[in-house]
Amino acid sequence: MTLRNLMDRAVEFGMEADYRGLEGSLRCREEEAERVVIAAGLKGRAAERLRGRWPVFGDVAWHTGEAKQPVRRLLVGINMPMESVVKAKQLNGDGWGIDMLFAHHPHGNEPAIPRALQHYLRPSVVEVDARSLASFLDMPLASAKRIAEINSRQCEKWREGRTFASGRQAHMSVQLAESFGLPFYSCHTPCDNHLFWGIQQVLNQQPRTVGDLMEAVLAIPEYARFRRERQQAPEVLVGSKRSLLGKTWNADTSATIRCVELEEVVAEVARLGFGSIVGVIKQREEIGRLAAKYKLNAVHLPHDPSDNLGINCLLDKLIKLEPLDILCTGDFYRVQRV
Repeated sequence: MTLRNLMDRAVEFGMEADYRGLEGSLRCREEEAERVVIAAGLKGRAAERLRGRWPVFGDVAWHTGEAKQPVRRLLVGINMPMESVVKAKQLNGDGWGIDMLFAHHPHGNEPAIPRALQHYLRPSVVEVDARSLASFLDMPLASAKRIAEINSRQCEKWREGRTFASGRQAHMSVQLAESFGLPFYSCHTPCDNHLFWGIQQVLNQQPRTVGDLMEAVLAIPEYARFRRERQQAPEVLVGSKRSLLGKTWNADTSATIRCVELEEVVAEVARLGFGSIVGVIKQREEIGRLAAKYKLNAVHLPHDPSDNLGINCLLDKLIKLEPLDILCTGDFYRVQRV
């Protein structure tokens, strides 16, 4: 497998795992690219070039390395701090043959997009496709459109003054990898989409109560390990283990819907007959307050084991294509399901 092939397959698998599906993901990409063309005032070849290069996911980037370079052994981490880059260099000096650094969290700007247009990228945010959302969650199209509009407004607020980067340390990791001649790839939403389906499989088993849901989640190896070794476990924010789940909103759709903590979204979820919200919830206090107000159960899933689950599920698909050797760093633990 080459570096380019691995990146392309990861994005394809990310689209397949997206609630929007391949068609919806590509449709959103085209719509967002067209908005950027209009906002930036691009015309002719410049506009066509941007349309062709605009990414499906704004938080996936190939930072360093040659497209045709063979890839067999990966150093994989949720983050890729500078000490992990240095360690990779040292290991290669000892003959380990690490071909690529694979980080989950974003670690720098997307090289294919001109620097002057980087601010149009929406880090860790993907456009909501109302038609796909309505179909997937079996809700009226009008409600899905309202949520999509809210999400779009929130995206615009977050985009102002933000870049793709995760911070200065992340940029320095990329610079260090480049100076060492180590290919560096970061892949966020495709992994988060696989996390979404991991949790959705639990919900498809139709756990009856919050306690049943907690037990099912803790049966997943990634969550079991972090509970055992890090004391990180699912947390009931509102409700009790005896509370009936009812229809459950998988908040890890917030891999693509980043406005779930807004009151107008929670109110819409409750109005549509959902009884619970579950997922990696960043604004726990706010979600707890809103869930209590609208009489919803709320269950928070810890971030690190959730990221581990998403990365592992994506790696399993990549390994089915060609064998890959995985070394772990940056709070990542490999769990192989194939």
